[in-house]
Parts: sequence; structure tokens; C-alpha cells
Amino acid sequence: MFLNAEASQLNDKLLFNQRADQRTWHLGFGVGLHLQELAIKNNGYTTPDNLNWVVENNSYSPGFNLCGLVDFKLSNFFNLRLSPGLMFGNRNITMHELNNNETLKQSIKSVYLLCPVELKYSALRYHNVRPYILGGLIPTTDVNRRRGEVIALKYIDLMASIGFGCDIYMPYFKLNPELKFCFGLTDAIQHERPDLSDGDIINITRSIKRARTSMIVLTFYFE
Repeated sequence: MFLNAEASQLNDKLLFNQRADQRTWHLGFGVGLHLQELAIKNNGYTTPDNLNWVVENNSYSPGFNLCGLVDFKLSNFFNLRLSPGLMFGNRNITMHELNNNETLKQSIKSVYLLCPVELKYSALRYHNVRPYILGGLIPTTDVNRRRGEVIALKYIDLMASIGFGCDIYMPYFKLNPELKFCFGLTDAIQHERPDLSDGDIINITRSIKRARTSMIVLTFYFE
């Protein structure tokens, strides 16, 4: 009997931060990396002088993200999470003219101000780990737009997110590595371009039927 009590006390000591999931709400922050993609669909538009442009996002470079976190406990398994922050990223766009083999390139640098609103479902805690899944919506605003670029994105976009992660209980905080996939729900291209005067450049925008933003985001949260 005494051996069982001692073993129980030892197991209790090994469970870190046992009151972390009892709080009604708590704060945190996150840092991470991401890849941005612009999924472009061309419409085959041909100009009166027989030019046919094809636009594609054919290379990627990692970006950096930084965010805060506000977590509200809804039940023992569900939490509502708000994680406003900034994303610094880049997309490399290539534009091919099929008839005269002309090629243009553009680097679209974006600084997204965003506020994901997501629902988190957590499994039962096992020792000092607790896996979870989450999903929600991410409204974004690109605050780094520049006039006169060949391809211009809208100021506001909306994405859906789905992902998974794991709460790792440390003595004084929780560490949450999280992998998330984000998919654009709206057309991100600004088709009306009164800022452009060159007809050939305008024809490139006319060749795009729609484009949607997508991301893969790896974030490490500290709560």
C-alpha cells in the first residue's frame, strides 16, 4: 500500500504544469516559418495582336511569421483560439508569352496582417503530451502592396485552415509545435488595374482567370 502511494506521488511529480488546462483563458505567442503559393488558373486569353500569356508560380522561398495568442476554454476538449500576427513572405511569378517566347518575372513580397479564428479539439492528455487538431478561418490584409507591378493582389483575402499539433507540458509553460494548411477562399488577383498604362502588361492580368493563396505554416507556440 505504501509502495503504491509513493509511486503515485512520483508520477504526480512527473506531470508538469497540471493546472494549465483549467484556466478559462490564457495568453501566449508563436514564431515559425511558412511557404506561400499562388495557385493561378489561366483563361487562355489571346490579344488582338495574337499574344497569349501564361502565368505561373513556379518557385517558393520560406517566410517568417510572428503572432500572439489568446486561448479561450470552451470545454475539457474544445478551445477557441485567436492568433493575430504578421507574416513576411515572397512568391516568385513567371509570365510566358507562348508565341514569341518572351518571359517576364516578378517577385511578390507580402506582409500579411492576419487574425486566425480557429477551433481546437484536444485528445486526452498522456503524461506530458496532448495531441490536437484545429481548423477555422483566417482573414488577412496585405500591407506591403506597391503600385505599378504587373501582378497585383487584393488588399483583403480570406483563407480556411486545418492543422494538427501537440501540447508539450513543460514545468512553467506549454510548448506547442503546430503544422497548418491554409487555402484561399477568394480570388486574390486585382483584375481592374487603373494604375497600369501599358496595354501589354494589362493583357497579362487579363490572362488570369483567378488565383488563390495557399500556405503551409509551421509554428511553435509558447503558452
